Amino acid sequence: MTLSDTMAYRQVIGCLMYKPLLFLEYPDIQPQDFDFRPAKVCLFAIKKLYEAGAAVLTPLDVDQEIERSSSAAAQVYKAEGGLDFLKNAYEYSQLGNFNLHYKRLKKYSLLRRLQKAHYDISYY
Repeated sequence: MTLSDTMAYRQVIGCLMYKPLLFLEYPDIQPQDFDFRPAKVCLFAIKKLYEAGAAVLTPLDVDQEIERSSSAAAQVYKAEGGLDFLKNAYEYSQLGNFNLHYKRLKKYSLLRRLQKAHYDISYY
């Protein structure tokens, strides 16, 4: 059973670029909610830019922020096609559907944590 939803990852990251103020409504979005490493790196960068005052972001803004860090996370981001992920997320995200994809993101995150804790999640 696959416990991830790449569409939800793209939608959440894309919507956060369009409207970083979503962090005010959904403060519990965490890197652990994603099991795709470039999405985690993107979330860190978007949150950092939001905390610095950004109201709207583009994939290039986020990419440049990640490049500036020149950390191991930036290397993972590059190696796994992070910029393409960001561009697709930005292009295909729909703000009107954010809540739906947010709920899926959190559902799969919870299921992964429960599975790690050896709970039977086969029903879900």
